[in-house]
Amino acid sequence: MISLQVKGSNSSKNSRPFKLMSYFLGLMSGTSRDSLDICCVSFEPKFKVISNDTLGFSESYKSTKNRTYIDNEITLKSIEAVNNLIKRNRIKHGDIECIAFPGQTLLHTKNKSFQAGNAHKIAKETKLTVRYDFRNQDISEGGLGAPLVPSFHNYLFGEINKSKMIVNIGGICNATYLKGNRIQEASDIGPGNCLMDFYCIKNGLGNFDLNGRLASQGRISKELFKALRSTIQFDLYPRADDIADYLIKLKKYEKIIDKTKTEDVLRTLIEITVLGIEEFYRSCGEPEEIIVHGGGIYNKFLMDLLSVKFGNTIKTSANYLDPKFVEAAAFAYLAYLKKGVLITP
Repeated sequence: MISLQVKGSNSSKNSRPFKLMSYFLGLMSGTSRDSLDICCVSFEPKFKVISNDTLGFSESYKSTKNRTYIDNEITLKSIEAVNNLIKRNRIKHGDIECIAFPGQTLLHTKNKSFQAGNAHKIAKETKLTVRYDFRNQDISEGGLGAPLVPSFHNYLFGEINKSKMIVNIGGICNATYLKGNRIQEASDIGPGNCLMDFYCIKNGLGNFDLNGRLASQGRISKELFKALRSTIQFDLYPRADDIADYLIKLKKYEKIIDKTKTEDVLRTLIEITVLGIEEFYRSCGEPEEIIVHGGGIYNKFLMDLLSVKFGNTIKTSANYLDPKFVEAAAFAYLAYLKKGVLITP
């Protein structure tokens, strides 16, 4: 369920007993499975980023369907990330309130979300408290289980008398519409990087189209664009998308894709991502400001297209928080709000 947490209000964050040097470690591996991010933050007396880091996964992690392999890797990498950050920053265990471990999402439906990873092992090996299973808790409380970042978007970006759209471009693209410091709408809004990445991997082009270089050399295929556009219900909000559904849509049009130039396929797929962002923007009444974060900001061509579309309205989250670590910090925030299932070492 979306939290209507108001920045600066007399909410749960201000009712906590103050503890000096209380740190929360947020972990995040998105649907793209390209890396594991960790962000160490504190929320009292004010929000502060202490440190962050990224660990790469093994070459086969991104595409494997072996549940045991995924379980082991996300668990061991999470333990490594936590221990490395603590050691490098000389943080005392007693100063760490909690680890927020969202796991690796394998399948998401409106009734159940399936994550890989062993939170109990992480708690045991790090000797730290862990909160996990955020998505299923949200579903049990009447929410959709995704996206889970809106309350943090509001906490970090909410501003009185200003309308903003916060866009997270990961494997799937989600967005939050803020009016002042209130959440008006929050939803998954379409594919982010997943269609482009899947096509690149399947066709031996690497894990992704670096900087959108190939896409920038192509033209939009009207046939492929029309086919994909007709199967994605962009104007339905709020909703929680499953990456598998998008990959099924891509496979459905393999015959069209196979007869289309590589550059044109990627140019079309990137346009579908842009369309999802544009449709949500329009549905929100064209907010004054768009703030973007997530892995998609490193696709230069994608960001160029968005800049042309939205002009000075759009910017990254860099003035607030490194765009790569917003989601990891968001899960730390959920742990701070005492969301998720609690495990003690």
